Amino acid sequence: MFFKKDLWLSDVLNNNVFSLSHFSDNQKNLLIKSFSDFCDKYILQNLFIFTKVKTDLIKNIHILEDLGFKLIDTNVLFKREGQLKLEMQLKDNLEIRFAEKSHKIYLGEIAYSNFIYSRFHIDPHIKKKHADNLKKKWVENFFLNKRGDYMVVALHKNKPIAFLQLILKGRNLIIDLIAVSFNYRGQKIGTALINFASENIKSEKILVGTQISNIPSIKLYQKLGFNHFESDYVFHYHNL
Repeated sequence: MFFKKDLWLSDVLNNNVFSLSHFSDNQKNLLIKSFSDFCDKYILQNLFIFTKVKTDLIKNIHILEDLGFKLIDTNVLFKREGQLKLEMQLKDNLEIRFAEKSHKIYLGEIAYSNFIYSRFHIDPHIKKKHADNLKKKWVENFFLNKRGDYMVVALHKNKPIAFLQLILKGRNLIIDLIAVSFNYRGQKIGTALINFASENIKSEKILVGTQISNIPSIKLYQKLGFNHFESDYVFHYHNL
């Protein structure tokens, strides 16, 4: 009733990974019983459960803490309406365009080595190499038609050095993943990627979520006119 296996994460992390669906505080007793039975089922196996809770649902937060879930991250959500239409002057040999299949290997390498703030990277029970590989597989899924609707890349001398993975949901364009290679940061490439997407993909709003500890990303979105509208606490449970 409450727990659903995440087959993709289970495969990538080589673990039994489940998501805990949203629940109301009046389901407390039922959740406690279900959780106990569920943990007994996996008592001899590694078990990883994750869930998100709105930051104002204090009773739900207390229930999770009583069950042994640990707060891993606070996810802050931003939105922006309308096109950006920025006048961008990129350095020589830099180009922004939609990704091609030939970019897959390069983008996988960028994703593997350029994330440090994700909930998987800051969870002490998840090895860094597994978190890095997860982001690599996440990006590669775009080229397998398993995740995302658009991929925008930044090229330096025709070699990918940054990417923006996007999902179009109704009239909303969602920034699913963005990364700029370390050596190219500070050159407004992230801004250029988002600006290109805004100009070339029809949508009413652009939505994005990021970690509250990811100050550089928050500053970028605020500078581009994104407004904070919602936040979630992210909890993880490990039966280690």
